[in-house]
Amino acid sequence: EVFIDEDGLDAIDTLMEREGFLDGRAMAASFRMLRPNSLIWNYVVGNYLLGETPRAMDVLYWNMDTTRMPRAMHRFYLREFYLHNRLVEADSLTLAGEPIDLGRIVQEGFMVAAEEDHIAPWKQTFKLAHHINAPLTFTLSSSGHILGVLNPPSPTSKRHYWQGTVARRMSAAHWRNEAVTEAGSWWPSWVAWLGERCGPMVAPPAPSRTYRKLADAPGTYVFE
Repeated sequence: EVFIDEDGLDAIDTLMEREGFLDGRAMAASFRMLRPNSLIWNYVVGNYLLGETPRAMDVLYWNMDTTRMPRAMHRFYLREFYLHNRLVEADSLTLAGEPIDLGRIVQEGFMVAAEEDHIAPWKQTFKLAHHINAPLTFTLSSSGHILGVLNPPSPTSKRHYWQGTVARRMSAAHWRNEAVTEAGSWWPSWVAWLGERCGPMVAPPAPSRTYRKLADAPGTYVFE
């Protein structure tokens, strides 16, 4: 509610009009301002005032690998999904010529959220279950927006997750009270869920030879 209004989106449009995209640094700054105490002032105090060197951490490097947002896509996304919240309105959004109605989804799903996610708060994402007419398994991982998802199995893991099915119109608080708490990573439960629905394992297909290689991995864009 602080950033997403007509004035705020007009300012973002102005930034994108100059280059045709939103620079990844602007996106990173937006995320930091959602949690300024831990993502901005924590480093001001530690680095600038105390002269400390940040601890080497793979997640921090991953977080700094920012992505540009194409203007047309990002403008549509912010206005239609965030400002107007049209995803939950039947046939209000049209993508690739197809009107979107979550109520027409009949394929059972596996939803994942993170307990401390400050970008997609889990109690808000949980509300998607109210618009889908299909069985849903909801998984709530401990930790935040990144570490809640990047949570590989490990014998020394201190993580945990809650999991359970979602009944129609069930509240987030009701689901949390009935969900089962499991120690460790949620990944194995996802693999098991997929295994019951995907059939037997098969050999991977041969890589496509249709397109010529443009550059060696990881690609030239990472140096721009």
